[in-house]
Amino acid sequence: MEKRTEFKRFSPVSVTLSPGMKGAVASSLIMKTKAKQCSEIKSEIILYEDMKRIDLINALKKEETYEPEAVYFAFPFGLPGGKFKFEIADAEMAPEVDQLPGTTRDWHTVQNWVEIAGEKQSLVWSPARRR
Repeated sequence: MEKRTEFKRFSPVSVTLSPGMKGAVASSLIMKTKAKQCSEIKSEIILYEDMKRIDLINALKKEETYEPEAVYFAFPFGLPGGKFKFEIADAEMAPEVDQLPGTTRDWHTVQNWVEIAGEKQSLVWSPARRR
């Protein structure tokens, strides 16, 4: 029998919260932490005064490695009765509906947007990248 790969998971440590910007248009909160091979993980949450918009900016400084690795940011959005769909490589997909039997259900790769929509509310999330 073939030996399966053993995965090691590490969680962030030493979390600090501090005020970010404070202005007439927007205000923010900054969270800093670190994890194995990441000397800094910084998340900024920006709330706008007169817009139904929240910006989440995640950045990390990490060590170079040739070992298999991954860093995950979770976005646990929820909307009672809401249905998810998102853009994959130039197509739209609804998890559990448009998925092939036996394919992964614990993570998905998103192209440009995720939507969760209910009868009266909806949320659209876009993973814009800074370069």
